[in-house]
Amino acid sequence: MLPKISICVPVYGVEQYIADCARSLFEQTYENLEYVFVDDCTEDDSISILNQVVKNFPKRQAQVKILTHTSNQGLAVARRTSIENATGEYLTCVDSDDTIAPDMIETMYRIATASEADIVVSNCDILFDQSTDKLFYLHSFFQDKLPFSAWGKLFHKSLFADSQVFTPKGLDYGEDRLMSLKMLLRSKKVACIPNQFYNYRQRELSITSRKNEWHFQCLERFWNEADKALKPYFDDILKLESDKKRLQDEIALCKIKDKTKLMLSVKSNKIRKQFADLYRDEETQHMKMLTRGYWLMSHLVHYHLWGLISIYQLYINSLDK
Repeated sequence: MLPKISICVPVYGVEQYIADCARSLFEQTYENLEYVFVDDCTEDDSISILNQVVKNFPKRQAQVKILTHTSNQGLAVARRTSIENATGEYLTCVDSDDTIAPDMIETMYRIATASEADIVVSNCDILFDQSTDKLFYLHSFFQDKLPFSAWGKLFHKSLFADSQVFTPKGLDYGEDRLMSLKMLLRSKKVACIPNQFYNYRQRELSITSRKNEWHFQCLERFWNEADKALKPYFDDILKLESDKKRLQDEIALCKIKDKTKLMLSVKSNKIRKQFADLYRDEETQHMKMLTRGYWLMSHLVHYHLWGLISIYQLYINSLDK
């Protein structure tokens, strides 16, 4: 029999989408699955709708676990609960408002076994077949060439043996990015495939769509945790100073870009002023390395030109229409 694979799904406030999500999970062509849903004290009818969908798939009913938190813990903790209760040899994470292609699990498992990879990444713009070059895929990660989300990936469960891989409670913006980085640092081999298996839904009221002070706080916390996770790699594994310098430069640019994107997304100059000095040293040292759009926005923030930022924001929004 093929090994069990767990699908981990945090659930909160998704009554409009959970039925589509669950159906796509239950319709997988791979048979030996385990479904671990975590009810993070959702206040809507998400769980009752999920239970109705489960009834329509009698062959899957015995494979379904629905765990319930006693209080709302947030996305990071809900995802951790699902993973810690997964018993499969491999696992994948799915957000409860998204859907996946019917052959996603089967195809990714086949790639994992053929390549002996402990991570398989789909929806990937780059291909590095059966790569064990950790530095290469860290470069790809920080250059945004490697998807940083938790979804769209198949992980070997052994990668989660150390509790340090989990994202701290409350860091719900960027939590999957941090987890993916820690997985990359622990992995022995990664396989990337271009298949667009995962259908991501961008909702107006989702965590990633509403930008405010909390997002900046999460960003700062994310990079504190990321720097902590990367330190042993810099100290013990990277030997060449040139390699260290290149990766440090890419990380610095990534911090600037993250800050710049948030500065452009928020509407409050008060919040912009509050976080204007975030990663100022990185901006000072790496400004010349930025592409034109990031360079302009970083200059406007660096010199506190708040009125011009609002005008630039209106210009960017007009391009999206």
